[in-house]
Amino acid sequence: LLEDVAAAPCLERTVQRTPAPAARSALADALVALLLSLHRRGIDHGDLQASHLYGTERFALIDLEGVRFARALSDDARLRALAELNASLPDAALDAQARRCAFERYARALPFRMEPAEALRQVVGRSLRRAHRWSGAGCDAAVSPATPRATGSSSTTPPPDHPHPP
Repeated sequence: LLEDVAAAPCLERTVQRTPAPAARSALADALVALLLSLHRRGIDHGDLQASHLYGTERFALIDLEGVRFARALSDDARLRALAELNASLPDAALDAQARRCAFERYARALPFRMEPAEALRQVVGRSLRRAHRWSGAGCDAAVSPATPRATGSSSTTPPPDHPHPP
């Protein structure tokens, strides 16, 4: 259950430099695999962000005091986790297309009760409201005036025709 992660790189530090395209793709794949593994088991980390992940292709989690277990996670818990992680990854870590592809893989493997486009809009809005490391560069939904920023209303969502991911 516990392992020594002292030698493993913190994801937050790893993504501070712009990874090569192949490394970005591997990172996106590894993050999707991690999220699917946790969420299929009903595990909600509670504060899933890059600074709490150690490793490169297989991750170890730290800061576990907020971990909750459920038979199945609600869409809201899953959307929150996706937004937490997305917001904590700087623009250079994964471009808009890589983020969208990762979200689509996640949503196909573990569907939401709502339409995928609505789930994506919610992840984008929640990510931006966190006002963390992701600015939304390259994501049309992130620059839409209908998308709330950190001080905006949470009830407004971006238009449904946005071509880019969280």
